[in-house]
Order: sequence, then structure tokens, then C-alpha cells
Amino acid sequence: MKIKSLLLFVLFLHALFSCKGPGTDNGGQRHLPPDDTCIMPKPPVEGGETRISVYVENSGSMKGYVKGVTDFESFIYDYLMKVDLDFNSNKLELNYINSKIEPQNLRLKEFIKNIEPNAFNGGSSDIASMIDMILSKTRDNDISIFISDCIFSPGKGKSAEDYLNMQKTEIEYSMSKYLKRCSNAGVLMYQLTSLYDGYYYNCEDKPKAIKAKRPYYVWVFGDSKSISKLRSAVPEEKFSMNVDHVFTMTKGGLETNYAIKRNSGDFEVSREDPKYTVKNLAKNVRDKKATFSINADFSNILMEDEYLLNLDNYDLKFGKYQIENVERCKIEGYTHTIKVSTDFVSTGTLSIKLKKQETPQWLQEKYTEECDISSSTMSRTYGLQYLVDGMRNAFDRSGEYLTELNININN
Repeated sequence: MKIKSLLLFVLFLHALFSCKGPGTDNGGQRHLPPDDTCIMPKPPVEGGETRISVYVENSGSMKGYVKGVTDFESFIYDYLMKVDLDFNSNKLELNYINSKIEPQNLRLKEFIKNIEPNAFNGGSSDIASMIDMILSKTRDNDISIFISDCIFSPGKGKSAEDYLNMQKTEIEYSMSKYLKRCSNAGVLMYQLTSLYDGYYYNCEDKPKAIKAKRPYYVWVFGDSKSISKLRSAVPEEKFSMNVDHVFTMTKGGLETNYAIKRNSGDFEVSREDPKYTVKNLAKNVRDKKATFSINADFSNILMEDEYLLNLDNYDLKFGKYQIENVERCKIEGYTHTIKVSTDFVSTGTLSIKLKKQETPQWLQEKYTEECDISSSTMSRTYGLQYLVDGMRNAFDRSGEYLTELNININN
């Protein structure tokens, strides 16, 4: 306990007084900039009455992550402290969760100090039930953070396949209900790794002692814009531990603020409809192409910038028009600029659709349906694909595309 208290104190001082330098050394540690360039933590992001509730699974399968001082504990404390200091001025609502929600009326420091093996004696991991409880308590402007190994536990004498399919259906149902309530809902997931020293329970609840690196997951549920603000206030670069992977899901059919960028080509904008209508579009002399650009605000779409800048993730099917480039936008109120060009000007309504993200390869490689743990499955999570598929099925109900931009091209 003394060692853990010392670690908590060191992490607290690090979060308050350290600054991110321009580079890292070979050990991955941040260089401190000179004193005169040190920037103190930003004030809380303007976010209104965002309530943040944290749910740490304390089922028996999680006990191995909290034996001694582990990366799991260190990350939770560092991440939640940054959330509290840099984003949310209100007290975090801290909970354990297993077959029920167990509120912990403690300050963050005391909560982390009490994360010991004897607090992780909950029942088996009913992932679908825990997600349903969390989403049922997540209101429109709330953010809920769920921390778990996400291992499914069918139990002895049960059909694992039937159990996993039922879990997937229940997760889809819970998420679908939540998406109906929260019109701009999104999901952010971090996958991290920590030492696990304890008993791993297979799909029949048979224990096996292991001491090895194991994955765990931090799920963030809430309004997409609120999650984006949280991520801006507490970016991955500020985490004390490396994040192995990031995955997001956003509801389809989102309304996006966008407008034609003036002076981005040889054209006029309509007086009656200046945001969405181009008039008298003409080719330029230099390359015989007609061009115009659109400024768009994708801040409510939880996608990595790498995804939003990739032309392959857009559909444009109108005449000979094509997307020539997508780049970050520096104009206030917009995040990206899309440049459109054509060598043949045709009139009508041009539609640009942003595709939904497919399940990434890294996430598929985390899946396993092998009941027992082994060296080949040590870095994988039993049943994870059923959790992801259940959520994806719910999000797919909301439309084929994330958002659509329509521009009228008139004579």
C-alpha cells in the first residue's frame, strides 16, 4: 500500500507540473521544454453540465490487473485525473460494476488506492448486462467510461456459441435504445496492455494461473461532440501509458455544418443560397479544370484525422466531378476543406458522402473464440467480436453513411 501511495503521489505531481516537449528520447519519455516555454494546464473545456461517470469492472477475471502496482492502475489514475483537471470541473462519479453498479463515494485518489485484489470479487462477466446498465444511466449530455477486460463468460455446461450470439443480440438492443435517446451518440475505445498476474477463467470458468501482458479496454460512451471535446482536452499524447489502438463508432446520417469556400475557384455564389449553391462555374486557364472547395465541420464525427483525410473514404458520383484533396481547415467553425474539380462542367446537385469505417484489421486480430488461454491467444480477448458486432449492428441501423454534403451547381 505504501508503494502504491508513493506512485499516486508521483503521478499527481507529474500531471500538474510536466509539459509536453517537442520530442521524445529513446525510452519514450517526454523532454521538458525550457522553463520560459512551459505551458500550464488549460482551464476546463467549455462543455456545460457534462456529467462523467466511471465504471470499473470488478469481476473476478479482473483481479490479475490489480495485483501490486500495475500499468492498469497507473493508467486509470493518470487518465481520470486528467479528465477531472483538464475537462470536467465537477466531481467524477466513480463506480465498480459487475452484476450491479456499486457507487464509490470516494475522491479519485482514495478510489485508486482502494483498487486492490480484495475489491475484485464480483461474479462472472456478463458484458451485455453491464453495458445495458451503463447506457441506461447515460443521459444525452453525459459521458460514461467503462473499463474492462471484456472477456465473455458463458460458464460450465452452456453452449458458448449460443451464449455469445445472445450477448451480441442484447448488446445491439441496448445500444439501439441508447441511439434512439441520444441523437448524436458515439463510442470511443482505447485498447491498452498491462501485466496480468492472477487466474484466467476460460469459457467454462476453469481457472489457470498466468503472469503475462494482457489487453484491456477503455470504452467511452456519450454525445459525439462531448467525446470530441474530451479527447481534445485529454489527447492520447498526454497519456502516461502508450495506447495500443483506438477505435470509434459514430451514428450515421449526422447533420454537418458546411459551406462553399469563397474564392476557391472561378465561380459565383448564389445570393439566395450562398452556402450551398455555385453559379457559373468555369475552368481555369492553367490546367483547364473547374474547381471549388467546401469547408465542413466534422467535429461531431469521431473519426481519426487519418480517416477523414483519406479520399477513399468519400463517395462522389456526379458527372466527371472528383475529390482532389481533403485537408485540415483553419477557419473557425470548420475542421476540414474538401477540394472538388472537374474537366467537364455539368449542372445539378453534387453529393459527397462520408463512408462508415469498417472494422479495422488490428481489432479483428484481437478476436478469439478459443476457450482456453495459450501463448497464441495471450494478446487476444475471448468473444470480443460479439461485443463489437453487436454495437456495429446498432450503429448500422442509423444509415449507410456518416454524413452527406450537397452542393447545387447552376448556370
